Amino acid sequence: MKERPVWTLPMQRLSRLNRWLNDLAVLILLAGCCLPLHGAELPLERAFWIDASGSTSLDEALVQPLQPAPAVLSLGYTPAASWLRITLPPSEQPLWLVVQPIYLDHLALYSRPHRPDGSLGDWQLSLLGDHHPFSARPVATLHYAFELRPSPTRPTVVWLRTQTSSAHVVYATVETTASLQRLDSVLHLGVGVYIGVVLILALLALVRCAVLGDTLWGLNAVLHLLTVACALVFFGLPARYLWPDQPLKADALFSCMLCLFNFFNIGYFAWLARVFGTPRWLFRLLLLPLPLLPLLLWLIAAGHTREAMSLNALVGLLYTLLGMPASWLFRIDDHLLRRMVRGTHAMLGLYIIVILLSLLGVGRMTALHLYPAMGMNLLAAVTLYMVLSRRDQLAQREQQQLREQVRSTSQRLAWEQRRLAESASFTGMLLHELKNPLASIRLATLTLLRDQLPSAEARAARLERIEQSVDGIDAVLERCRQVDRLDQGEWELQRVDADAAALLRDWVALLPHQERVETRLPPRLDVRLEVGLFHTIFGNLLDNALSYSPPGSTIDLVLSERAAAGQSRCMMLTVRNAVGKAGKPDPARVFDKYYRAAHQTTGSGLGLFLVRRLSEMLGGSVRHRVENEGEPDERIAFDLVLPCV
Repeated sequence: MKERPVWTLPMQRLSRLNRWLNDLAVLILLAGCCLPLHGAELPLERAFWIDASGSTSLDEALVQPLQPAPAVLSLGYTPAASWLRITLPPSEQPLWLVVQPIYLDHLALYSRPHRPDGSLGDWQLSLLGDHHPFSARPVATLHYAFELRPSPTRPTVVWLRTQTSSAHVVYATVETTASLQRLDSVLHLGVGVYIGVVLILALLALVRCAVLGDTLWGLNAVLHLLTVACALVFFGLPARYLWPDQPLKADALFSCMLCLFNFFNIGYFAWLARVFGTPRWLFRLLLLPLPLLPLLLWLIAAGHTREAMSLNALVGLLYTLLGMPASWLFRIDDHLLRRMVRGTHAMLGLYIIVILLSLLGVGRMTALHLYPAMGMNLLAAVTLYMVLSRRDQLAQREQQQLREQVRSTSQRLAWEQRRLAESASFTGMLLHELKNPLASIRLATLTLLRDQLPSAEARAARLERIEQSVDGIDAVLERCRQVDRLDQGEWELQRVDADAAALLRDWVALLPHQERVETRLPPRLDVRLEVGLFHTIFGNLLDNALSYSPPGSTIDLVLSERAAAGQSRCMMLTVRNAVGKAGKPDPARVFDKYYRAAHQTTGSGLGLFLVRRLSEMLGGSVRHRVENEGEPDERIAFDLVLPCV
């Protein structure tokens, strides 16, 4: 099967994109933290009574004993109704009774108008809530607002009855028209800030999922998108823009979204636990609540929304209690990542426990509890993004270390292969170079032992041949020893002042075939160099020229002094010979260890290798070139350049 190409983005660009989006998210988040939860709240007197039956009339509620009401009244998930008596101060301008949160089902406001003679009229009823059409609201805002006509001279009393299938939380304030508009603008801005931050995190997760091909980042992006959908439903935007005359649809969507979001979080945490290597039994335990989701959706469809919401909150609370210790079983080697994971789940766990306990009626509610999903989901989004980013950083570091190990192993393997190849070449060279001299020695020795030579001159010739063979073996071994000293770094330089021209004259005079060497030397050329190394270089260059040139041909030896612009004095020694039957050497390999030209029957392949390495030790260089290429007088030349000082 043909593999589909995977879209990738360079990690450097991904890092820049992450930094840019992170900075934008932080700016939006800081702006959102400055948003108030209410406008210009007026001083009120609040008292409440709980109708456990949920069916008490206004006349019955008026005679019930009341108790002071907190700023935020919370009863948890209950079929009971709350009666809140609110006493307003005198006011000459119209006021608005603002009730939050937006998911309350039934809100009934009872008020008595003030007559011109100062008496009170009959009780009037106004209805709001998410079970009532949005189009019937007196003002289109992100919260419920009842219009009030207070007395300019004496306090005004109104009664607010609340009954809901969701968490029973009531936060009532009185606002002026200006502060009401300002509060609605602030809430719109807050929702926009929240959605902006979460969408940025979703975009970051989608980019990382596409680049890294990581399922966990994909699930993280889906979680953020569900968070955005939940926020839109939570603030009643579907009721305002999609179904303004069908409130029950918007209410059912709100309940279903809360259940879907809660259970997707459960599945996401279980997958996160699997990625971090928790035991299999814990992974299965974390998945146990998921089959309850169809039951909750069925309860909502059957009209048992209160029971479904109560069970959903209970599952969330129990799962949080399970998730906090479960995070300690994650198998994480990195200390920082381990602390981040445990700290994240500890903060989320404590936050969720406090919120859920307050929603269940345990603990004191504040205005911050009106929108618990906002802070909880934002905290989860940011911290989980940091956790996954740290995990990716560690994975990238581990991959880099693996690449370094592979590269190091490849280098060691290549070195071993070169060493084995050199060892094989060295063995082959020794066998080749020692075979012929040993054969000559054996043949000459047998001839002498059998006394088959008629004259003393013939015996002397045999002995000379034996000596030449021994010298050849000694020369091969000496070059091997020199290469070993060179490889081990044991060749120490001892530079002395010398006359290069005089040295070359003396060395040429000692050659057995000096008649083949034609020299062009200056009268004197003062240099400072290592004489031993220079002699070795000279000997190898000349030996190479004699070996690869036609028998009896002339070898040119030219010494000159040169001074390049801006550089110190240097000398150049050129050794030039005609092309023999072995042909021209390979320019790319001529200075390689153990290289010998084709058809060459003798030679260790170490001479020119030594020339190059030793010339570099002396601060010089050597090059190979062909003169008059393709012409009858074609010649091979080696130019050795060494500094004079």
